[in-house]
Amino acid sequence: MSGSDTEDDSSDCSYQGTTEDEDSDPIFSIQEVVQAAGVDFGNFTNLVEYGTTESEQAPPNTPCTTPQAENSCSGTDVENLDPGNVFHGDLTLGRKRLRKPDKQGWTVEQQKMRRMKGDAYLGVVRTKNNSSTSAIRKQRPPRSIGQTCESSKCKKGQTRHCQKFSESRRLYLFHNFWKEMDWGQKRAYVISHVDKISPKREVKKGGGSRRSNTYIFYLKLDGEKHQVCKSMFLNTLGIREKQLRCWLKNDQVDRTTRRKGPYNNIGIDKSQTAREFLDQMPKLPSHYCRKSTAKLYLEPIFTSKSQLYSEYSAHTKHREKQVVSMPKFISILHDMSIGLYKPKKDKCDTCCAYEATDKRGAAEGNCHVLVIDVQAVKIAPLLNASACYYKTKLVVHNFTIYDLKSNNARCCLWDESEGELVASVFATCLVKYIEDKFTDGLPIVIYSDGCTNQNRNAMMSNALLDLSIKMNISITQKFLEKGHTQMEVDSVHSAIECKLKNKVIYLPTDYIQVCLDARTRPSPYEVLYLNHSYFVNYSCKDLQRYLSIRPGSKTGDPCVTDIRQLNYKPDGTIEYKLNYRSVWMTLPRNPILLQETFFPQLYDSRLKIPKRKYDDLQDLLDVIPQQFHQFYINLPN
Repeated sequence: MSGSDTEDDSSDCSYQGTTEDEDSDPIFSIQEVVQAAGVDFGNFTNLVEYGTTESEQAPPNTPCTTPQAENSCSGTDVENLDPGNVFHGDLTLGRKRLRKPDKQGWTVEQQKMRRMKGDAYLGVVRTKNNSSTSAIRKQRPPRSIGQTCESSKCKKGQTRHCQKFSESRRLYLFHNFWKEMDWGQKRAYVISHVDKISPKREVKKGGGSRRSNTYIFYLKLDGEKHQVCKSMFLNTLGIREKQLRCWLKNDQVDRTTRRKGPYNNIGIDKSQTAREFLDQMPKLPSHYCRKSTAKLYLEPIFTSKSQLYSEYSAHTKHREKQVVSMPKFISILHDMSIGLYKPKKDKCDTCCAYEATDKRGAAEGNCHVLVIDVQAVKIAPLLNASACYYKTKLVVHNFTIYDLKSNNARCCLWDESEGELVASVFATCLVKYIEDKFTDGLPIVIYSDGCTNQNRNAMMSNALLDLSIKMNISITQKFLEKGHTQMEVDSVHSAIECKLKNKVIYLPTDYIQVCLDARTRPSPYEVLYLNHSYFVNYSCKDLQRYLSIRPGSKTGDPCVTDIRQLNYKPDGTIEYKLNYRSVWMTLPRNPILLQETFFPQLYDSRLKIPKRKYDDLQDLLDVIPQQFHQFYINLPN
């Protein structure tokens, strides 16, 4: 499977993991690899220049294997995944909405927030023509409380109570005003603490006074309003007179935009209907990057967003409700962090001859070269009936092993009631293939992606080391990275996908015939449908020679995801490389000496599926022929 999972426009429908950038030495240049394959470099360069755009061309010495670690499954106990939890825990925990601006991180918004809270901020400078420019900013001081009222008139008067407010009480009012309120609340607070009355007397006789009203100011003490002077009011709240006049000029606290009738809630209702439709659709987690992403994928029923929107429109109109537009529907799809389950393999950005040397060695009979990968998850039943869209189904897996010399491939199929996606399952398939096919004692080279759950872990390493000792052969694992995981085994999966198009699948075993029909020349693919008794448990600590394959032991040392190659030797030791050009180094771990190893079976019986899935499968029996019902009825749950 692919090892990358990004959530941008280019990979919205992809089913991939994530990578982390690291610093490492380059491995091979394009020229070195192409010449090793016996290809004329001049002609190859012309093809590359013709076939790539300027933005896609790699620098002169771009390595064929980037030092990016596919650590999407690191940190997970791969032998103890819960088979009964189809949703793999709370997948909504920590999920983020996509394509939404985070204004809290904008500098302008941060300065606005500081200004509203009364802190020092960078303000916009106004020019002579009274226009503001964001290019020039000036540091503005923080708000501060003013002096208390010292007016003798307030001290002697009977109506004003400025002296009742202590300094601590004024500080409380000041802090509450600036730290706990937004601008709307500040304005409402000021308006509610100022009374506007008509003047009691006219200074000018004959009504010539410009004064139309008088303002009376209050501050609260123990829940009661007490009249204070204007200076005390402004100094306690730390506001300026100009700001006060502006707020009092428009003294309607609950001003709203003029409108006719109630709000139109049709748009909200339509969006909610779309969300409910997407909520009830069965989903799958990202297979190899559950730790780094919580994006969910719809089951592989819909091939495009337009097809999904058509089903949504028909479903909503059948319920006699209104539908949202397609752009709005896609926006909701992104907001809910849901993608279409569409496997998308990494394409090599620089060259397609990264394993040219090993391929030539295999052709000359010097070694055996295998390429392994897991196909995108399949489901059963796979029908065109609309009733299937809203039901969870049985998951089927295909682990494929491809021999570069003979071009033969073995497809190992099993459903989720027979086995999980754990390291022991993959190791069993690989070890038994090598035992069946290779008895000539030649070295074996295995290419795969760097998924730690599948290929790069202690269980797989102990299984291959044990096999190396028993068969007295050298086995080398080479891990491909993002941008370079297009492998020959993908042709097998592509052929199966083409043959599966427009096919109806009633049982998981129906995939056997699909795989057999996918290729006829030079020979059909070898297909094995596995049950739970086939798998061997390589996670037993008592039977492991290496409890860990990490090259380092403390913080800052290389991790498992930094390993680029592993070499298993018949003497019971493991060597590793952190990049392809470095020399082999012995793994700094003390192997446990074991005389004989006999690994037990991984499962004693079939695995139980979740009750919800079992109930959904029983509901689907109405659209499945009678002769297939017994299989689904007998599923353990």
